[in-house]
Amino acid sequence: MKLFNLFNKTIYDIGFDSLENPIFYNAPIGIRFEIGGEDDVYIKKGMTRKLHPNPKYVNKAVERASRIFDALPRKDWILRIDLSDEREIKKILKVLQLVPSHEKVLNKYEEDGEKMTHCELYWSLNDIDWSSETIIREIILADIGGLNCLVSAVYLLHPNENVLYHLYDDRGLDLVAKDKRMLYPLYERFNDWILDYDRETIDHIFKNEHDTFELSNLLEFLNKLEEKNIYYQLNKIREEAIMVEVVVPGQRWEIEFLDDGTVDVEKFISDKDFYDESELNGLFREFRD
Repeated sequence: MKLFNLFNKTIYDIGFDSLENPIFYNAPIGIRFEIGGEDDVYIKKGMTRKLHPNPKYVNKAVERASRIFDALPRKDWILRIDLSDEREIKKILKVLQLVPSHEKVLNKYEEDGEKMTHCELYWSLNDIDWSSETIIREIILADIGGLNCLVSAVYLLHPNENVLYHLYDDRGLDLVAKDKRMLYPLYERFNDWILDYDRETIDHIFKNEHDTFELSNLLEFLNKLEEKNIYYQLNKIREEAIMVEVVVPGQRWEIEFLDDGTVDVEKFISDKDFYDESELNGLFREFRD
């Protein structure tokens, strides 16, 4: 399937009739993160005291946006960049350190009697060398002294997981998906970065998802054990956890799923020696009250 078709099919599956900014406000399920920090956006440099992007502000924004992206699947991304001027293509290839796009789609239209061209560039990122940090950094810089055509123009889509990552500029990032279970771990992990203006809406989306998510994790694990014909039994030692005891040759595993979403694993491995019944005396001697 062509990248253009796969991209648009996935966008439709996520819940868009067509890709439209602002992404967060046009998607059924999503999170809007605040990327720019508390530092000043600009600093004055040189004799003329000309304003320049503040490296501290930029680096913190890049780190925040990168941490969110790095929490998503690593492979199978499609990159799309939208341009209103084809003459910008050479510039973005150089700045983003990209090879020429695998697909280019031109949409010609008229606006107020003027002929316009909308250009969509697509890359299958599995097939090229690329740097997520480079792309993120240049988007962060785009509206504060960088390549302005990158503002609200870059989309990273994962068609297998139905998730869209859209860093629109240094201020914010929209993350949307077909299934809120895909986003819930990021909602929990990066909750402090959620944009306060939209927090109530986002909290409502993920309301009661905590219990559902934890249960689905446990059920998925049990289903995998059964699929592999691995023996297990359920137990409850702590009030805040459900234990799965797994027995395989020479090993016993205790896996506890805690109510805060964490999983504790303890393994007991045999020394592979066999003993006679006299060893039972040691059991009572060493472990008596």
